Amino acid sequence: MSVVFLLGLAIIAYLLGAFPSGVVLGKTLKGVDVRQYGSGKTGATNSLRTLGWQISLLVFVLDNAKGALAVWLPFAWLDNDWKAWGVLACGLASMLGHDYSIFIGFQGGRGVAVGMGQVFVLSPLSMLFTAFVDVPLIAITRYVSLASVVGCLMVEASLVIFYFLGTLPTNNDARYLLWGTAINGLIIWQHRDNIRRLLSGTERKLGEKAKTAAPEQAPSANLFANSFASPTKTEQSQPEKTKIS
Repeated sequence: MSVVFLLGLAIIAYLLGAFPSGVVLGKTLKGVDVRQYGSGKTGATNSLRTLGWQISLLVFVLDNAKGALAVWLPFAWLDNDWKAWGVLACGLASMLGHDYSIFIGFQGGRGVAVGMGQVFVLSPLSMLFTAFVDVPLIAITRYVSLASVVGCLMVEASLVIFYFLGTLPTNNDARYLLWGTAINGLIIWQHRDNIRRLLSGTERKLGEKAKTAAPEQAPSANLFANSFASPTKTEQSQPEKTKIS
């Protein structure tokens, strides 16, 4: 199997992930760009605050499908020896496409729904395992971001458990642990601003309406040094100007 072919599948997976469902549905159905409200992200959570639960549900389903299709590609087209590498490459590529979409100026979401779609295909028991913790956690705290971070840790733990039980795909291939670490690590990284707000007690809760988003700050050249630094003025929400009913 050619490395070039694997690279081609990864590019397809990136383009699948890069489809900005929140932006497309928001503009098409309500004439609203979700990037101008709340967190400025394009995923289901910000869509819920901005566009309502019906459109948010569609965004969630489409983003799930992007992730599921991305990891299905290597299973459909690669030999067993290459499947795990294909899943790692295509899974990560679709997450990067969603988070940094070429179609909307390399903006995007945080990748939770895309990651869920991937986990549902590769380890549905991990999804069930995580749901038993995340659903009550959201119901009690109303912090979607907290549930997302905890969910990533639960998925990672379940993958390790299932590896020792011998139930991972393709004859219990340990390389799927690399895939799990990569996607869960990226999702947690994308929640670093939420983690700051959770620690400071200023995180938005489920059901709160979205305020107009602040202009996006240009990425720092020293990304790692500033990842968990205190947010600047441009990272904080501006005074409320417009609300979506």
